[in-house]
Amino acid sequence: MKTSIQLGKIIGIPVRLHISFLLILPLFAYAFATINTPSGEWMHSHTFGLMNTPLGFGGVEDLLIRYTSGTLVTLTLFSCVLLHELGHSYVAKKYGIVIKSITLIIFGGIASMEEIPPDPKIESKMAIAGPSVSLTIGLGFYFIYRLLGALDVMCIFVGMLAFYNVLLCGFNLLPAFPMDGGRLLRSWLAKRMSYIDATHKAAWVGKTFALIMGIFGLFYGGFWFILIA
Repeated sequence: MKTSIQLGKIIGIPVRLHISFLLILPLFAYAFATINTPSGEWMHSHTFGLMNTPLGFGGVEDLLIRYTSGTLVTLTLFSCVLLHELGHSYVAKKYGIVIKSITLIIFGGIASMEEIPPDPKIESKMAIAGPSVSLTIGLGFYFIYRLLGALDVMCIFVGMLAFYNVLLCGFNLLPAFPMDGGRLLRSWLAKRMSYIDATHKAAWVGKTFALIMGIFGLFYGGFWFILIA
């Protein structure tokens, strides 16, 4: 049974959609359409006054607009995830590393390489490329958010894209292998020890982070933390 569907090619790289994406898409769309929290006041106080919009369309009265917006923001966010992975892939191709495919999965994307980068410096450049793309997208949407001004559906839409892209950047930079931060950690360690030892140490840090996230989710009701861990 095939677990993914090929959508096409971008810069010569096959882009595939994992079946898990099809399962999670309606869940995310529904969540964004119904959630009206955190409130604008919470966002204002926890983003140093940079944002004052909720992270969902639950406060929108028109049901059609609410669910359409939830679906569109979900599709746009996964498109941003694809751009994140293309950032990794572009740098890899620049150094002659073949990317077999990019697969969008339940919580992000995976760029499959034919070989491990031969130089830790190359791996570090590849690892930082994805978060750099996400941060650039997030800052771009934040600039548009500030221009809009009025608190309406479009402002919420753009504000969510700004917030979640910056969050994607920060989350991926956690030193938890095999995420981007973990690969940065491995590339740094590989300058001081063998590549195998560096991989083992980075993987150990990754497992520790997963355990911490799982415990946090268990005691504080964070279902998503448990699922990600």
